[in-house]
Amino acid sequence: LFLLFLLFFFLFFPIHVSARYQYQDRFQVYNLDVCNEHASRVIATNASKRSNFIDIIVSNPPYITSDEMNLLDEEVRNYESHQALHGGHDGLDVARCILQCASSKRIFHKDLHIWLELAGSQPPIVESLIKNTYDDMFRVKSIFEDQYGIPRFMHITANQ
Repeated sequence: LFLLFLLFFFLFFPIHVSARYQYQDRFQVYNLDVCNEHASRVIATNASKRSNFIDIIVSNPPYITSDEMNLLDEEVRNYESHQALHGGHDGLDVARCILQCASSKRIFHKDLHIWLELAGSQPPIVESLIKNTYDDMFRVKSIFEDQYGIPRFMHITANQ
């Protein structure tokens, strides 16, 4: 429920308020493939036009592992987009891309916040990845559980 509130607060509420009070020029929403080698350049080009930085990343990246893809219910496996579900061998391909893209200090605010929703087994792996690869750039601020007590939501911040 906490994450739903955050998604509403950070994504839907600002869009509604900006339209109502004409604040559209104060924020930009990017919807792009962060695993594309040109993603950082696309963001940098747009951010430089606006002369500001990215403050927050909110993502529910594909996190289903290759092994788990074969175990999905037939309705899901046959009719849902595999691109939206499959996160690579360990389910973390897109999460890694997000961290890699966010590591470009020239386009992200020094107080950057990253919110990720992952599979229950993945937050400790991402936490280890951050400590081993991005320790000087990011830290895990919090890990939140879903309604079933499974740790699924990560709040990652930039080190200052």
